[in-house]
Amino acid sequence: MRVTMTRTSRKGAPPSVAPFIPVDVPFTVGQDYEVHAITVYQGVVAFLVVEDEGEFPVWVPAWMCKTVAGEMPGDWVANLVDEGLLVIGPPFLGRDLQSYVDMVERNPEQIARFWRRLDAINTPPPGLGED
Repeated sequence: MRVTMTRTSRKGAPPSVAPFIPVDVPFTVGQDYEVHAITVYQGVVAFLVVEDEGEFPVWVPAWMCKTVAGEMPGDWVANLVDEGLLVIGPPFLGRDLQSYVDMVERNPEQIARFWRRLDAINTPPPGLGED
């Protein structure tokens, strides 16, 4: 799934969305970002994307983006991890409430899992691309 960032500030945000917008939004309007998970909480849809510096994943409300490709990886799970909190994403993130909280709080072990998954999906299988 891919999105294009259409906003990088709270200006004009609906009151229900504004609290979920990061204060310092390290993204570029018009740039595409790969979505690594989705949440729905208190009626607000958010996407997990890697910020421009490539240092960490950030949850951003869908209000800030335009979806340009809606296909999701086949191994993603959808789990109502807590009343009112739906997580859609890889199993290491969506299996339970603590897995989600660990990502939100940037637990180093969970962040390491995130980067390992990203490396794995960005590395071609052996034999591909060889002459």
